[in-house]
Formats: sequence, C-alpha cells, structure tokens
Amino acid sequence: MSDLKFIPNDRLSVKTINNQQDMAKAVFDRYDTRHPIGIVKATRGPHDKNDTYVLLLSGTEPVNFSQATTMPQDIGAAYNQNDRYRHSIMVALQESGIKKSDNLIVAGHSLGGMEAQNLVADKEFQAKYHASAVVTFGSPKTCPEQPGVHYDRFETKGDPVVFASPGGAIGFDRPHQVQVDDGVKRDPIGQHLSYPEQKQLSQHEVPGKKLELEPGSLKVYSAYQSKQMEDGWRSVDQALKAAEQRTQRQDMQERMREKSGRPKEPERHSEKHREGGR
Repeated sequence: MSDLKFIPNDRLSVKTINNQQDMAKAVFDRYDTRHPIGIVKATRGPHDKNDTYVLLLSGTEPVNFSQATTMPQDIGAAYNQNDRYRHSIMVALQESGIKKSDNLIVAGHSLGGMEAQNLVADKEFQAKYHASAVVTFGSPKTCPEQPGVHYDRFETKGDPVVFASPGGAIGFDRPHQVQVDDGVKRDPIGQHLSYPEQKQLSQHEVPGKKLELEPGSLKVYSAYQSKQMEDGWRSVDQALKAAEQRTQRQDMQERMREKSGRPKEPERHSEKHREGGR
C-alpha cells in the first residue's frame, strides 16, 4: 500500500459529461486545488457491463512548486520521459482500486494531456489497466497512438502549446488535431486556457456519448515533486483520517443511543477535576 492518500473533494462543475466542452470543464476543475489528479466513476448507459472511470489531469502550474506540474515535468513529458507526475498518477490508480477489467477514459489539458498520452503508452500501465479512450486539450503529440484506444485531440486557433514537443514542432500527426475557434480575440495564453469556454467543443461527443458521474465518487490526488514531500504529508493525512474515524464512531454511538431511547450519559470528570471542586 502506498503512502499517497486521496483527499475527498466535491469540486465538479458538471454532473454529466454530455460533450467535450463538459469534459474540458471537468479537467479544468483540477487547477488551483493542489490536487491535479482526479478520478471519478461514471456510467455510460444501462448496458455498460464494466465499471467506467474518468481520469482527469490538469496541466502546468509554474509557481505551484509543491506539485509536479512545473517546467521540468513539461520538458520530460514532451520527450515521453517518466516523471513524478506520471508516478503519482500510477499511485493514484492503485489507491483508487481500478481493475484492468474496468473502462478508463483519460483526459488532460496541456501537460495533463501529454501525461495522458504517455501514461497509456506505458508498459507498466498497460499490464495493470485498460484505457479505452484518451482526450487531450491544448497538448502536443508526444508518442504514437496505442492500438485499441480511441483518441480525441483538440486545439484552439493560436494555441502555441500544441507545438511544444519534438513531434508537435514539426507538425507530427497534426491533421488529427481538431481545431476549435469561438472567434474571441485572446492572446496565446488566453487561447490555451479557453477550452472550457469553447462552445464548438459541445458539438463533439465524448467516448460513450454520455457519462453520468456518480455523486460522491470523485477522489483527488496530489502529484508531489519528491518522495520527501509525500512522506511529509503522510502523517498529516493519517491524523486527519484518525480524527474523522473518531467523529464517525461518536456519531454512530449517539444515533444508537437515540434509537434505543437510553438517556445520555453524564459527562465524566477526572479525579483531579472533582478534587479541585471540593
């Protein structure tokens, strides 16, 4: 069992992913949270025999130095090198309990989209999990597409990041990037961050056509820059979890007492307290 614990977080701006604009909104929910990795359970329809999960990966946050979402990861992911972000994604998948028989849809923006491509091509990932689809927003191509995996890759007009890899710089497989443009004038960075606002994305179906997100199923994870940071937060997470369990036990005992009709027990004071009151 790893030491990277999930922290419940209900920050989801959509309850149902009906199209790729909704998918972009769900991915962007992971920004500015210190938890760039999100895993949420979804239902694709009544005939969906296997469980489906959506893995959400936000991109670069250059001044968030506690997370592995800065320039070193940008450079490494552009060259399909394993890094702390990918390591943290693999740990998150292990912690989530996803099985190889489950359907996994991997979606990411910018650096998150590069990590999504590289993750699905990773042999260790392939041995443990099954990705049915990859969705990227504003990400250059970093590695060959994998057999049996459906890819949807989007870019906005004027987004410079889609060129930020060796393959992207020479136009490698650019025809398979779908360009969207809402006609709004923005600077290049503004274009790169505009995917949740791009209404043209609503015309593009998501894998499975519609994804009903299971309420309360979202789990979010950090991508720490180093093992030392993971270890530093481990004790904090364990203390919070222990406090939560104590509260749950107390609440259960109180509900059982009310159900049985027993009177509430008087508060017990220590011997020292009783002596002080004499």
